Amino acid sequence: MGRELIMALFLSLSLLSAPFAAEAAGIRHYKWEVKYEYKSQDCYKKLAITINGRTPGPTIEAQVNDTVVVELKNSLLTENVAIHWHGIRQKGTPWFDGTAGVTQCPIVPGDTFVYKFVVDRPGTYLYHAHYGLQREAGLNGMIRVLIPPGESEPYTYDHDRSILLTDWYHQSTYEQATGLSSLPFVWVGEPQSLLIHGKGKFDCSTPGLKFGLCNATNSECSPYVITVVPGKTYRLRIGSLTSLAALSFEIEGHTMTVVEADGHNVKPFVVKNLFIYSGETYSVLIKADQAPTRNYWAVSKVVGRNSTTPKGLAIFNYYPNHPRRSPPTVPPVGPAWNDVAPRLVQGEAMKARQGYILPPPQTSDRVIVMLNTQNTINGYTRWSVNNISYNLPDTPYLIALTDRLNHVFDQTPPPDGYDSQNYDIFSKANNTNATASSSIYRLQFNSTVDIILQNANTMNANNSETHPWHLHGHDFWVMGYGQGKFDINSDPKKYNLVDPIMKNTVSVQPYGWTALRFVADNPGVWAFHCHIEAHFHLGMGVVFEEGVEKLGRIGRIQGHTMTVVEADGHNVEPFVVKNLFIYSGETYSVLIKADQAPTRNYWAVSKVVSRNSTTPNGLAIFNYYPNHPRRSPPTVPPVGPAWNDVAPRLAQGEAMKARQGYILPPPQTSDRVIVMLNTQNRINGYTRWSVNNVSYNLPDTPYLIAVKDRLNHVFDQTPPPDGYDSQNYDIFSIANNTNATTSSSIYKLQFNSTVDIILQNANTMNANNSETHPWHLHGHDFWVMGYGQGKFDINSDPKNYNLVNPIMKNTVSVQPYGWTALRFVADNPGVWAFHCHIEAHFYLGMGVVFEEGVEMLGRYPTSITGCGDTKGYRRP
Repeated sequence: MGRELIMALFLSLSLLSAPFAAEAAGIRHYKWEVKYEYKSQDCYKKLAITINGRTPGPTIEAQVNDTVVVELKNSLLTENVAIHWHGIRQKGTPWFDGTAGVTQCPIVPGDTFVYKFVVDRPGTYLYHAHYGLQREAGLNGMIRVLIPPGESEPYTYDHDRSILLTDWYHQSTYEQATGLSSLPFVWVGEPQSLLIHGKGKFDCSTPGLKFGLCNATNSECSPYVITVVPGKTYRLRIGSLTSLAALSFEIEGHTMTVVEADGHNVKPFVVKNLFIYSGETYSVLIKADQAPTRNYWAVSKVVGRNSTTPKGLAIFNYYPNHPRRSPPTVPPVGPAWNDVAPRLVQGEAMKARQGYILPPPQTSDRVIVMLNTQNTINGYTRWSVNNISYNLPDTPYLIALTDRLNHVFDQTPPPDGYDSQNYDIFSKANNTNATASSSIYRLQFNSTVDIILQNANTMNANNSETHPWHLHGHDFWVMGYGQGKFDINSDPKKYNLVDPIMKNTVSVQPYGWTALRFVADNPGVWAFHCHIEAHFHLGMGVVFEEGVEKLGRIGRIQGHTMTVVEADGHNVEPFVVKNLFIYSGETYSVLIKADQAPTRNYWAVSKVVSRNSTTPNGLAIFNYYPNHPRRSPPTVPPVGPAWNDVAPRLAQGEAMKARQGYILPPPQTSDRVIVMLNTQNRINGYTRWSVNNVSYNLPDTPYLIAVKDRLNHVFDQTPPPDGYDSQNYDIFSIANNTNATTSSSIYKLQFNSTVDIILQNANTMNANNSETHPWHLHGHDFWVMGYGQGKFDINSDPKNYNLVNPIMKNTVSVQPYGWTALRFVADNPGVWAFHCHIEAHFYLGMGVVFEEGVEMLGRYPTSITGCGDTKGYRRP
């Protein structure tokens, strides 16, 4: 019987040229070194974490569907590190989300780790450290994803600029973490400065400063300058990665039109002050339409807290005024820190732009109400959700779940709500009964989930805080905001179901609630947490798991991943795999970078899947020059995925789409549908394979000659059936299957017609057994319209076909008890075999033949004759 292989690695000499081909194929490669350096961003000298000597780090610039590769070397000497790509959904690459303890082990000092992911949507995004409190030490930056060439945005501007807003502490992250974890509790306090794109101004005359630490004339802390040309319109991409502060941002004398939020186009609205919370990004349009004889202040200011932090100041420089020329006015005062109303107004004004609305599901499958409270646990101050304070496990969830290491985190699920009737959100609660836990929410894959974030009083009287919550791996619809306690019966009736904005980060105002909705359709493990650094450190977060079983197992090739870029001669929308599933007759091109430790060799492994095989794994050596090519790797070869785990195989098939720019759209409808049931049968006691109860026999005379010369007597003229008795045939049971027949009949297709083939697998003649079959079509490529498990439903399943960007192939797999749908155009005159590519299966009758347009062919060469009824055709 047949074997299907999972190729852990494919190596050829063509790898030597891969980096050059990759650049042309839309790969953006960055090589970063992360280390501590002394910086004076606000004139005060302190250690900052830099990328290639810079903070903020370099802006990543890419186009939609580019692959971003970041080769990150940790030179922090004594600290681990991990970087999260904030707003990038990591479809198919959850292990590169960059969340230490959730999706990866942190990168240890001296090691280099390669992040590789696809940016699948245009917009403004962020990156930052996601280990400890490192984000506030300066390890952050922006990501700008541009629309594809030839497309246009729904707004116009002359120039595009990025501005990152942060806050800045003079204490080290170690000092802060120690205070937060101490008895008595030591709060981090208010930031010393606000930075606008890495620049601020601390008052060096502050009493008690050590001599030499603060230098107001240092050019590092000169104000950030935004130079504009009078009369021009500018797109400002503004992101916030503050560790504590919510901000308002304004440019003196100017208004801003908000057009994008977290990568989504917004129905334009005008603001004087833009309220922005940690983790959010906005694009605003601003016209340089004021008096051009002077410069203007750009100002950031803390809101939501009665803060002592001075404003952040930058210069909005009208060319040709000198960029260092201070504006002649006092910087704007800005809104009152405790005025919640305009902040709620901005949130409620944000709607999806007409033409870019992605309607939310009208109902949800699950509602989780999350009460955010401040608590004490054994005397230690913590933040909690529904009375549970979150602790990260030592083993990342993604690895624990894929490898079924259930012992490494709490298995009791956290609660979906709190005692709303009896809990008073306006009073200072005792909150001493909270517990710490590493438990997670397990979401049904593809289900719709509503999250209600509810703020309450802290452990200080008459105090409730603003919390910005960020969801990894997803965008969500913002369904609504409110003040006071959320009412589960009445408030959902006010949800915006028409044009809600989608975001990845949203604020919850003091004593208020925010409702969001998302679809759990991204296999992986995803953090959802308050984006205030100290709050998450103190337990204010949760983790969602969805569809992990679809990912396969992690880390089975020692350190390498492969980016699939081609299948059966067609360019694939790139996706990353650790294990490549490959069936007989298929071809793939993958890109792999030799980016691991060069002091050793690595195993390349092939392993049988889909059969409980005794065949040992195939082994080759992935040889890192100049190691000896026969030097065995120092590790045990990877185990590989379980032989009977169908989910990751289906996931690979579903991930395969035609690459943008190389899409050949399929016909939207077909002229003929042929459903082919693959069964094991007995004919006169002999075991055979059949299609719709017909087991295929080759005639002695080739079809091409017989059809062309009208030798109708050489093969059966009764056409094979276009389907089977789907209503009554049980694909999950052993069928008698003794009534099959053998035949040499063929399918005659109308030339240039569009044909759908549905390949349906069923139980064999052994109990609880169905096999994987790779089917190959001669003379054509076909569109893979869809896959499914169970019995194909002719009424409903075609509605789920991919009619936008299906991949084209010539060989496709059908999984056990599953179906695969393909579509092709019968536009190639000839006679073409279509059969299972497992040698023994085709030998036993598992195939059919299609004839199309033979009458259009000229005379065939006599060299193909000489068998059957053509023996006399040959000429010496």
